[in-house]
Amino acid sequence: MIFDIFVQGIGFIGIGLNLWAVQFNKHWQIVLLKTLGSFAFVVQYVLLKAWTGVAMDSVGIVRNIIFIFAVKNEKPTKLLIIIFCIITLG
Repeated sequence: MIFDIFVQGIGFIGIGLNLWAVQFNKHWQIVLLKTLGSFAFVVQYVLLKAWTGVAMDSVGIVRNIIFIFAVKNEKPTKLLIIIFCIITLG
């Protein structure tokens, strides 16, 4: 019972971080908070032993980190978007 409430609390933290992300104006701040939200969901899914959720959110975390550095270094992101669409659909 307490474990279930703890795991749900981690999920609420993830939701809160994702909702908080839209309050910012800078790209890196938005993506950073969405990455932290995804990490909270990864922790929640590990505790629930939901391995597909862990895999999908882990791909999202890697994608977010790559996009932070691509935008920071002013690299084009269109090809990266196509690649990650193919990865997540396939």
